[in-house]
Amino acid sequence: MHTSVGMARNIAVANDVYEMLSKEKKKGESFSEVIRRLAPRKGSIMEFFGAWGDLSAKESKAIEEAMESVDQPLNEALKRRRI
Repeated sequence: MHTSVGMARNIAVANDVYEMLSKEKKKGESFSEVIRRLAPRKGSIMEFFGAWGDLSAKESKAIEEAMESVDQPLNEALKRRRI
């Protein structure tokens, strides 16, 4: 098995970003490893399939109502525009 190490690059980050990364850094971990660990990965929406499958009917209803209340101002604005 042949493993090739990529070329290193220097990047500039703001002081506050450096401090954030330093705080996240685990013992023996490089900054590259910290960034890899923290960087959001692009996955499939299917990873979330069934995530709420164990919710009770009451919990599901509460979530539905909360979602509807978030859209309410938008729905009201759209109704005003149609008139």
